[in-house]
Amino acid sequence: MNEYSLLSPERVQLKLNIVGIGSRFAACFIDSIFQSILLVFLIAGAISFHVSGLIRWEMQNFRDYLLLAILLLLGFAILYGYFILFETIWNGQTPGKRFLHLRVVGENGSPVTFLAVLIRNLIRIFDALPSGYAIGIVAMLLTKKNQRLGDLAAGTLVIRESGEQAPVTMDFQVIDTPWSGAARLRMHDITEADFAVLKKYLLCRDTMKRESMLSMDEKLILFFSQKLGLKPEETGDPLEFLRQVAALYQHR
Repeated sequence: MNEYSLLSPERVQLKLNIVGIGSRFAACFIDSIFQSILLVFLIAGAISFHVSGLIRWEMQNFRDYLLLAILLLLGFAILYGYFILFETIWNGQTPGKRFLHLRVVGENGSPVTFLAVLIRNLIRIFDALPSGYAIGIVAMLLTKKNQRLGDLAAGTLVIRESGEQAPVTMDFQVIDTPWSGAARLRMHDITEADFAVLKKYLLCRDTMKRESMLSMDEKLILFFSQKLGLKPEETGDPLEFLRQVAALYQHR
């Protein structure tokens, strides 16, 4: 596992703990157990519906071909749709990744999108070639951020997070402003809970709809300006003010 640092659009220093091949394959092994169970149920269901002839490729009519197509689609869904489903609804995690506290995120540290999940898992087909994820292993060995082909195409990383903490740690950069001197004197009025809310907002701000973002900007500016004894009109640019409040608190 290695640490990767980047600067977000909000000038927040993000530190991502990128996992190596061993952890990723351990998670994949756990997921493969669940997939195998699902495949066993699929095969048992096929046999119970008297389609054993299809398994021996003894198709007699259109119905047989249709049933075979359905079985193949269900098999594909178990092998690849499994990852797409869980990484979408669990925000970058599958049962295997969740058990080992791993998560898929964007290269900029943002939550993974459905499109990225779709791309990285469809290209999993090529990563698995010729067998045992050989191409994927080579790609992870050759890339600094342990990315397989699917990660490179989707712009994703697999990171390790603790069970109780956010996927990333953040280090806000201090920049002197006309009001920072006065704000430092009142920084003790800001609580850890206040900072946690502000930190979470700054991390996800660029993913919000414009109306929601502007509304939250206004509410947080009013809240923190009152805490610091400032007038809202003194704060200047909303984003600059909020990230500087975070920086001053973190480096108080």
